[in-house]
Amino acid sequence: TITIKKGLPLKGTGQKLSEDYIFAFETEPDKTGDKEYKGSLYFGYSLLEFSTKDTPLIPISLYTADRNTKEAVVNTTIYKFNNSDDFINAVKTIYEKPHWAYAAYQDNLIDTMNLSKISSFDQTFDLTVWQERYLSVPEALTKGVYLIESTYNGLTAQVLVQSTDISAYYVESDTLTLFWVNNLRTGKPVESAKITIGGDNLTYTTDEFGLASFDTVYTEP
Repeated sequence: TITIKKGLPLKGTGQKLSEDYIFAFETEPDKTGDKEYKGSLYFGYSLLEFSTKDTPLIPISLYTADRNTKEAVVNTTIYKFNNSDDFINAVKTIYEKPHWAYAAYQDNLIDTMNLSKISSFDQTFDLTVWQERYLSVPEALTKGVYLIESTYNGLTAQVLVQSTDISAYYVESDTLTLFWVNNLRTGKPVESAKITIGGDNLTYTTDEFGLASFDTVYTEP
């Protein structure tokens, strides 16, 4: 991470940098060291939601260093979080890592030690055909929050999953935010649902139509 301090002048002008400018980048892995390039394995999203009646189908990308490899057997383990606080902390952790920092990603995985192992399965992918690939979870997940971890040839990919029948949609303007909460199983609005703005201790409740509106809250990115 590089920080350019404010006050840096632009040569030939009277302009100066008005505030600190911070940017980051990732260098190429050391090809002469002990770590060899094995390819890449990653999910298309960091966080997904599914209904308890739907079998999760998750976009996954898989590339091998050996282009002659015709198939890959990916092993997947499903873990369940024991409480919502641990899940929220995991969400914060996974979004703190830049999506482009792939080399660092493998060294900063979410710890599964305190999670409950639910199941595991293998899935074989055909690498002879260029196509979109999806990890197919064998069965629907019961209500809860999960970490799905897939491994292949020393590579690991993780995705956070919430299994719930409550769905929320929202739109916001500079002044007003509107939420609509509904039940995926019944198709009906959810009355008295609580909407909490993290970090601000602000809670709003939906009406009989599943709607809640409030002044737009601005938070630091």
